[in-house]
Amino acid sequence: MEFIATSIAFRVIDDPYFRTMFDYELPSRQLAFVTDGWSNINGDSIINFVFVNPKKPLIFWKSNNTKAEVHTYRFIVDTILSTIIELEAIVGVGTVTAVITANAANMGKAWRLISKERCGEVDERFSDSDLV
Repeated sequence: MEFIATSIAFRVIDDPYFRTMFDYELPSRQLAFVTDGWSNINGDSIINFVFVNPKKPLIFWKSNNTKAEVHTYRFIVDTILSTIIELEAIVGVGTVTAVITANAANMGKAWRLISKERCGEVDERFSDSDLV
């Protein structure tokens, strides 16, 4: 119907270049959010934030010194969500589709809350041990 409405000739449909357009796959614009915590030589708690896509170089986003903060699941949720929002303000909403965290109880609880707050936009959680 669109061909009739726009006066495009029907022979365009048979053109091989036109048909290859339907096989074209857009490049992935989805990123996985990876976070891991560790302690530096001074005993400060450090959390690193990285975004990854298998077809692109990884993006080291930031590193937070959280020595003054208790690592409750609520703190983890707020930190992860604010970091995701920072990135998506630049690259587009809905870009982050997976969260990879350490395999601690507070991280698992945080992921469940993130999944609920993001209304299914983040659809997977992996622990860092799943990647080995």
